Amino acid sequence: MTHSLTEHVAQYLQVAIINGLLRPGELITEPEIAERLGVSRTPVREAMARLQAIGLIERTPGKYGTRVRAMSSAEAVQILQVRLILESAALEIACVTASEESLRPLRALLEIERQRIDAGELLLLKEEGWRFHEKLIALTGNKMLQELATQVNDRFSSQIVSVPPSREREELSYQDHTELVNAIARRDAKRAKEIIKHHIQRVIGAFEDSRLQSVSEGTSEYLDDIVRQIQRKTQQKRRGHSGRQMV
Repeated sequence: MTHSLTEHVAQYLQVAIINGLLRPGELITEPEIAERLGVSRTPVREAMARLQAIGLIERTPGKYGTRVRAMSSAEAVQILQVRLILESAALEIACVTASEESLRPLRALLEIERQRIDAGELLLLKEEGWRFHEKLIALTGNKMLQELATQVNDRFSSQIVSVPPSREREELSYQDHTELVNAIARRDAKRAKEIIKHHIQRVIGAFEDSRLQSVSEGTSEYLDDIVRQIQRKTQQKRRGHSGRQMV
């Protein structure tokens, strides 16, 4: 349960930092964030450690807490350009080596994506989206390529999480993923690389558009939704403790 809370707290902090609610140079502390979100300091500490690892925050000298370090738009675009190179290489290999059996996990994820979209569970699709790309790269069997792709995703996940979800965008992403699987099955590397290029260009566009929006254009509602998820997780944890005590 703590792990799940950690994910939500990290997401909340990422959105707040990238959208300017927590500004570069601003100090944040564990007690302050824990009180704001109504959680213990443990998930906050774990979340802040994750953000430090991906370069969004940095420890300050002495006992003054942690300072916000925001990534520039140019840096985020460069990361996505590297991702395009890696995934294009992965598709070249996958279109030669993949079997219909090895594509089954990707087809299963497509079913989950479809269910998430139909149910309106758009926040959960960010994680499902990375799982899809992770399994796509795993088709190559190249461990070095997988490690590099994971490093790139860890850097950019702190940025893309700030983009408020959009059903239209998720529908297009689902279509891209479906066409990618079909292109791999046909061993059509040229078409697969065209799809992934268009897909990542759309991600860049969505990210840049989100940076131009004001905080009032979706970000506050997005943060409120994350806080509600944190509160639900906290209540579930408390009920679980209460039930064990009664037994």
